[in-house]
Amino acid sequence: TDPSKQQTPKAWEGMSVGEKAEVLSAFLTDSLDKIDATGAEIAMVQVGNETNNAFIGESDTGDMCTLFNAGAKAVHEFDENIKVVIHVTNPESSNMTRWAGILAANQVKYDVLATSYYPSWHGTLANLKDQLQTVKDKYGKDVMVAETSYAFTLDDTDGHDNTIREGTNTDMMTETKYPFTPQGQASFLRDVIDTVNSVGGLGVYYWESAWITVGDTTGLTGEEYDTRVAQNKDIWEECGSGWASSYAGQYDPD
Repeated sequence: TDPSKQQTPKAWEGMSVGEKAEVLSAFLTDSLDKIDATGAEIAMVQVGNETNNAFIGESDTGDMCTLFNAGAKAVHEFDENIKVVIHVTNPESSNMTRWAGILAANQVKYDVLATSYYPSWHGTLANLKDQLQTVKDKYGKDVMVAETSYAFTLDDTDGHDNTIREGTNTDMMTETKYPFTPQGQASFLRDVIDTVNSVGGLGVYYWESAWITVGDTTGLTGEEYDTRVAQNKDIWEECGSGWASSYAGQYDPD
């Protein structure tokens, strides 16, 4: 799910890189068959998510590229018009240009190099533009922002600490001049979109648009608030709302 969480799926544990390449290819083909059968239009397939450091449990860049190529081949054999996306993050550390070089050296046949961009972690828009432009000009690949967002409030509305909260990552408000308001959120997103558009990028995905309050605590105090938060924890455990329930420990013990 992110650079630190790239475990091998439980069913694929113990497999060699070659075996993983085979099951990855089969998984993608089966998935595309099922999606296509619904009549949905498939325009792009992302092979992995924020794969800076590892992919399906493999951290050697050559092995990772073997897996990327297996995924890309499966997608293009299904439909050569579907764009294959490789997704990294941390553009402030030049990961887009670094990985563009690695992918080129390993002859990975992909179409789009995407990055996440959150201003609390990922540097300036000027740097983002430079990374996008370099990949597009030097390597001839399409580029896009696969994840971005900005907080419209610092208020807690469900009893679970916000990712962006007072004292945590809020220095970006001073650095970027975007307040944590609906207009601040809109202005930030407008500027990200403008940055991607200025280099001829494909576009921007907002993440996570469905990640909303479950069990609103607004206006509650004392025992009523405590009861609501306790109920929320039960909801999150049963339904998986939020980042993860305890069941995720079967995949990621941390």
